[in-house]
Formats: sequence, structure tokens, C-alpha cells
Amino acid sequence: MDINSIVVRAIRQNLELEPDDTSKDGRIATMSRHEQLERFLAWNGIIGYSSSIRHAIEEIYGIKL
Repeated sequence: MDINSIVVRAIRQNLELEPDDTSKDGRIATMSRHEQLERFLAWNGIIGYSSSIRHAIEEIYGIKL
């Protein structure tokens, strides 16, 4: 995952870090993709819907996440 991606920057902020603070990038890299998605969505105010969004993407795009 690109350390400057919008996802990583949002996860850092969700972890109460500055967007450019790389001190927890090792922890972020070991998070499951589901946790990364949950934290990204939570930072953007979408709380409690990660499972529904994941399933919708799977159905719409015909892929398994």
C-alpha cells in the first residue's frame, strides 16, 4: 500500500496521528484489509457499514474481497 495513499492517510488520522506521521505504518501494514476498510470508512464518517459495503462491492464487481 502506498504510504501516501488517501487510505493510509485516513487510517493514520483514525489512529489519532497526523496524516504524514509514518510511526504506525508497520501496524497499519499488518491490519487485515477488513480493519483497514473499517478504519478508512470510520474516519470518513461511515460507521457500521463496512460489511454491507464490502458485500455490495463483491456483488457489483463480481469479486471476492
